[in-house]
Amino acid sequence: MKITVIGFLTFLSSLCFVFGFWQFLWVIIHRKGFEMDGQEGESFPDFLFRYYEDDVFWKLRKRFMPKWFYYSKMFLFFVKLKGVMLITSGTLIAVGIFLLSKSEYAPWLQIQF
Repeated sequence: MKITVIGFLTFLSSLCFVFGFWQFLWVIIHRKGFEMDGQEGESFPDFLFRYYEDDVFWKLRKRFMPKWFYYSKMFLFFVKLKGVMLITSGTLIAVGIFLLSKSEYAPWLQIQF
């Protein structure tokens, strides 16, 4: 299998788009799940910790991250900011591919590695 620079950059751009949009969908899906399945007096972070109680990464988050981060609006802001940054980086990579393909450096995109 031959991988070219343009193929790798296209994959990277697509991956950034998909993960960026997933950040926004993740918030929407879990908000709806919290509305439907949240217990009486339970906060959204408590719901997430209960929902992901078997996940290793969420266990590490619960243990090592400060609790005020999850119980403030900063957590959801961070998730949305991460989504914006991923979508922006995917767009910049796609625009960079387009501009590079129209320049004199276009043969560099066909380099195989």
